[in-house]
Amino acid sequence: MDNSIILKGSIDSNMLFDFREKLSSINSIITVIIHSTGGDLDCAFSIYDLIKECKENVTTIILGKCCSAALVLFLAGNIRKMYKNSFVLIHEPFVTFPDDKPFTLSDIVYEYERLYWRKEKLLNLIQESTNISKEEITKKFFSAPNTILTAEDCIKYSLATNII
Repeated sequence: MDNSIILKGSIDSNMLFDFREKLSSINSIITVIIHSTGGDLDCAFSIYDLIKECKENVTTIILGKCCSAALVLFLAGNIRKMYKNSFVLIHEPFVTFPDDKPFTLSDIVYEYERLYWRKEKLLNLIQESTNISKEEITKKFFSAPNTILTAEDCIKYSLATNII
């Protein structure tokens, strides 16, 4: 796979800019291989935008795990494949507060608004990729702290298009 880009590990600004650099050197059909525990959801949305900007079809492949924000990367593919023993872990977006920093009510309101915005963006993205309603996505995928989906589950819910 000469035109493949591997996205592994935590999603952060380093992954975002490394991906952008690698993507700029490929001028044909691209395969993005994902093995990630997730990370920064805002960086994941930026990588999603870069993938969607490609003129050629992009195939995304899960090799192992695709957790949390990594689902955004996977859903960017025109063709979404996963290996039989791979899995997806989905949960609602969350925010963590440092233990040693005091927060005002304004800080908390700001974080709430950003968290709500991220959740809506994620719901829209999943809905566009699967045609499942936001209500059903919330009920099926966000009702537990973490929802694990097998490759077969991902086909059932149209998250994946093929099992390898």
